[in-house]
Amino acid sequence: MEKIVLDAKHTVLFAFYTEYQKDLPHMNSITATSLDLSMEVFNVAVDKLQNEGFIKNAVMVRVDQSPNPIRVSLVNATMTREGLDYVESMLEMQRGNTGIGKAQILAERFAGRGWDLLADLAAKVIFEFSKSNL
Repeated sequence: MEKIVLDAKHTVLFAFYTEYQKDLPHMNSITATSLDLSMEVFNVAVDKLQNEGFIKNAVMVRVDQSPNPIRVSLVNATMTREGLDYVESMLEMQRGNTGIGKAQILAERFAGRGWDLLADLAAKVIFEFSKSNL
């Protein structure tokens, strides 16, 4: 299958959705470094996602009338219903699946599209589920 290149906004959104599948998601674990993005690109992507209603409660710090945030806090950030519906539609996910079931599907779909970084993130979520069920 041909590798499909993602823009930063969708990379961050899919990472949010993947993290959201955990019983106790920690959105602040989603960082520019973990997604191999520059801090500026990551911050703008988070700002766009919040402006578009896909996530909420991200805190943006701006200075000197700059339109782009210089820092982002995701401690209290979460997905909105609109964000969940958008991702599930894009990735053809079924709403009835469990968190681990969705994470397994995500790992397969991400790997099939050549999105290795996101596939690794989904695999980590699956691993965390397996650890908590020992």
